[in-house]
Amino acid sequence: MSDIVSPSWTNLHVSQAFSYGLRDGAVCFVGLGFPSLQYVVIQLRGKTRAAPRIQAHLRRLGYELGETCKLVTESGCPWIGLVAGFASMSGTRAKPMEAGVWEPVGGWRQLEGDIFGLGWSVESLEFFSPEAVNWARSFHADSLEICVNFTGHGLVRAGKKSLMFLPGFFGFYALREEGLEATRSGGESNRFLTFEWSRSRLAKELEGLEDDLPSTVRKWLAGRNLDPLVGRLRLLPEYWGHAWNHWVAPDVPGRARSLWFWGRALELAGVLLFEESPRKSERRLHWNARRWAERAQEYLRAHLAEPLCLKALSKEVGCSPFYLSRIFSDQVGETLPAYLRRLRMEKAAELLRKGEHNVTEAATAVGYSSLSHFSKAFCRMMGCCPCVYPNPARLIR
Repeated sequence: MSDIVSPSWTNLHVSQAFSYGLRDGAVCFVGLGFPSLQYVVIQLRGKTRAAPRIQAHLRRLGYELGETCKLVTESGCPWIGLVAGFASMSGTRAKPMEAGVWEPVGGWRQLEGDIFGLGWSVESLEFFSPEAVNWARSFHADSLEICVNFTGHGLVRAGKKSLMFLPGFFGFYALREEGLEATRSGGESNRFLTFEWSRSRLAKELEGLEDDLPSTVRKWLAGRNLDPLVGRLRLLPEYWGHAWNHWVAPDVPGRARSLWFWGRALELAGVLLFEESPRKSERRLHWNARRWAERAQEYLRAHLAEPLCLKALSKEVGCSPFYLSRIFSDQVGETLPAYLRRLRMEKAAELLRKGEHNVTEAATAVGYSSLSHFSKAFCRMMGCCPCVYPNPARLIR
């Protein structure tokens, strides 16, 4: 480790580094432009009493700590720093913290960026775990994260506020140091992307646009709010594409890959972080309601013989059970049970018309175990008992 404290280090200028904010005035620097070393240092600004706390924080992030070194600003003011991890350019960098967190379930990949070096990062997760996974362990301090959820379910919570990530939804949450709880569901396939921003880099990108941000986001970016943020969810637009490979392996030339992910990270931030007009919000809610109702209809048509479970249906569609019941009635004109009953009776009538099923077989085929309940429902819907449908002459036989 002694080789690291070299003249190149003592002459490092702040302009040669990207900063990553930490609490109490400490800043993490990722060095650039050196031929043989990559490194991360912590500038304490004279607050040597903060060193144990910062060391513990860095260990949680997966860095190996070394000796202290002296940095010199452009004004000549000396700062004391901690070397917090290094590797040769020809070697490999210390394993990212997320890799260790997700190692038990696998499926973690860094697609582009570097949260410490560039202030943004894009990562993909694809795994199956029989048990729920502690998702919060992968969150970086002083960062905002946007999750694009494809399959599986995730819950992010801070106090009484929470986000439930359903398939086909994306949303954001932000952390200063601690306070967020998060889990990924067990017993199902999980597939999602995270677009991560350091607070300092995101503030730089949004400079001059602060007045259009919600007050909670504006205060968090400015460092005036130390509490975690639990943002909002949005349905993934169809025009963005729902194919997993479209997101993790975009069809762009190799050197344009970074630009593609960078643009998508900015686009997601723009969609989620800024306030929209009431009129646009109303149009979006109406469009979502129509889409959810159509999804519910498709699911019920494909599973008409199965018992109606509102909780499972809402999970499949992507909204709450209460909201699904309300918007389905508004969009379709009948309740979920009434719609499913009509589907079943129409299917049973079709089977009886073809003559290949008797009444008991038709009832079973559409999910009825009780012949009397089926007969009553069929009679109310079709105007006659199933035993004489479609030809009353069948009653004589």
